[in-house]
Amino acid sequence: MKRISLSIAISFFILSAAAQNLVPNGDFEQLAGCPLAYGQLTQKAVYWKSATGGTPDYFNACANANNGPGVPSNNYGYQNAHSGVAYAGIHSYLGILNTSEYMQVALTDTLIKNECYTLKM
Repeated sequence: MKRISLSIAISFFILSAAAQNLVPNGDFEQLAGCPLAYGQLTQKAVYWKSATGGTPDYFNACANANNGPGVPSNNYGYQNAHSGVAYAGIHSYLGILNTSEYMQVALTDTLIKNECYTLKM
């Protein structure tokens, strides 16, 4: 019985150790201050940057929902955060400016060649 319990415990540890999150602040809950306007992802969400000259948006419940990037209500509509009180947003294409917004973050570890990775969004 002890061997079975030990085997189950070891299996659980191995399975849980394999699932690591390589994206720091993936839920956007670590902030450097409340967003005061749209386009402040790089200034307010810790670790996140713009991949181009675009201005990705950072939405947080601490922001003014009446005229700012609040959660769940803001100028773009109503959206609860997946977890916590924050999320990010981009314009995939701004026709008026003929541009797109991108956001990026450095992974916490190097990806390994020929390894499989799962991405969930």
